[in-house]
Amino acid sequence: MAVFVLGLVISFATLSWMPEGQFNYSPWQILCSGLAMVILAVVRVLRLRDIYPNFLLVWWAAVAGYSLGWSVVSGLKDGNGLWAAGLMFLVMGLTVGLGAVAGLAAGLRAWLSAS
Repeated sequence: MAVFVLGLVISFATLSWMPEGQFNYSPWQILCSGLAMVILAVVRVLRLRDIYPNFLLVWWAAVAGYSLGWSVVSGLKDGNGLWAAGLMFLVMGLTVGLGAVAGLAAGLRAWLSAS
């Protein structure tokens, strides 16, 4: 639950405002948002007692929380409905990217606890 809420907060904190106009994020916003999500996923996976299958819960909670935050902000600001297509691409990218991060962190955790 904490990962879901933190993903939601990261999304709102980094992408809920646009300095240069509608739907025109600055590169540092995207960098900060992505870095915060990677840090969140790695820290939470490394702190798990039982890695498998709990790292999957961290992964999906992060994807769901961030996606919900992004879709609320974009859905309210978009008048033509294209935010739904953006949401599909966002979910696909987060699933692959955070899945890789969570999987690598789980592998690192398993390797560290085995040695």
